[in-house]
Amino acid sequence: MSSARRDLLALVPHASRAVIVVCAVEIGLRVSTLPRVATLLGVPLLLLDAPVDPHVLGPRFLGAADVARYRAARAVSRRWPWGRSGPCLQLALTAGWLLRHRRAGIALGTTARGGRTIAHAWVVVDGYALDQEAAGYVPLTTV
Repeated sequence: MSSARRDLLALVPHASRAVIVVCAVEIGLRVSTLPRVATLLGVPLLLLDAPVDPHVLGPRFLGAADVARYRAARAVSRRWPWGRSGPCLQLALTAGWLLRHRRAGIALGTTARGGRTIAHAWVVVDGYALDQEAAGYVPLTTV
């Protein structure tokens, strides 16, 4: 069996869980608040006191099973058709739930682009941001 096929098969059990969690996240964000949804999922909102260090980004420090969980959450979130709140928030909450055994949390941040303020959410595990884009955002210090 090729390594690409093996990698794809490793995602299947995590992807099925990710679909269920994304559904719960979508409903939760429509009927409740972000802090409440995060609390129900067991994924704390983190208030970071400094911008993300671009040298400590990415899931490379995670084990193979945790990387598969993160990749499954990312694959489902990118294909979710009703991402009203944006796929990054769904990804952060879903991946945070799948990685909650690692005490994952989510951080929120903003940046200015073309005169507009853009928001972003990302997963943090052991002080590491799993999203490469996180370095371009200033973390929120209050929610």
